[in-house]
Amino acid sequence: MRKFLSNILLALSDLSLPVVVGGAICFMFFSKLHHVDFFYPIIWICSIGIFAIYLYDHFSDLSSVGEVRYGEPFWILYKFKKIWFVITAVSLVIASYLFFTKMRVVYLEPGGVVALLVLGYYFFRKLAPKKWQGKFKELWISLVATMALGGIPAWITNTEIHWILLCSFFLLCFQNMLLFSWIDYEADLINNNPTLAVDSGIPFVVWLLDIFALINIALLADLWYSNGYTIAIPVFFAMQIQLITIRVFCEFRYPKRIYRFWTDMIFVIPLITLL
Repeated sequence: MRKFLSNILLALSDLSLPVVVGGAICFMFFSKLHHVDFFYPIIWICSIGIFAIYLYDHFSDLSSVGEVRYGEPFWILYKFKKIWFVITAVSLVIASYLFFTKMRVVYLEPGGVVALLVLGYYFFRKLAPKKWQGKFKELWISLVATMALGGIPAWITNTEIHWILLCSFFLLCFQNMLLFSWIDYEADLINNNPTLAVDSGIPFVVWLLDIFALINIALLADLWYSNGYTIAIPVFFAMQIQLITIRVFCEFRYPKRIYRFWTDMIFVIPLITLL
């Protein structure tokens, strides 16, 4: 039973469903934070974009791998790759339809910027040497996620922009990607997949994790001290603590792929502010 549950969670993680659901939650969180009305077509577009970019990233990594057996990384993607390709293509068609028919004018500029970042990432993965992909892949994905989920509501708001929380969210996204790089290190090394851990080594990734965790805690503590308590601050603290906990487990209990699921689940935590 425990193994079955673990495989289910791994399958959900490999399909990036926790981050897709969490992405929609974070978009609504930042919309509420910046007093922007929930506009559900843009939420769907952002979720579909995240789903597509993560699946493309996984398929790019799988392109150099032969047959993937049950229990190995991304087996569910490889076994049903034609189905997922069709689902992704249909999702992108739906997102395009929503963008061109339902999109409010105010969302066009920030939505266009996110679209350019996503297209730039696709070209980057296709054309850049693997060494450069290893150096910048995690950073680029973190930037896309931050801009899509936090940047769009901040762009169109008529109120004060919460810059510190946006910076904190970027640091959380980057730590999320760094943990993936660490957790998948051995498989990526064998399959020659470009990540920061493969390019620069695990000690460097761990050093970055510790530095950015400290920076984020300092940012949030200073925000709390300067502006007083708001519900967003303990939520972001909880997200950071969860990442630190996973980092400690990776250090002392060896990185396990199930940690990917719990790493992505940080994006679901802001749900408590929407209830």
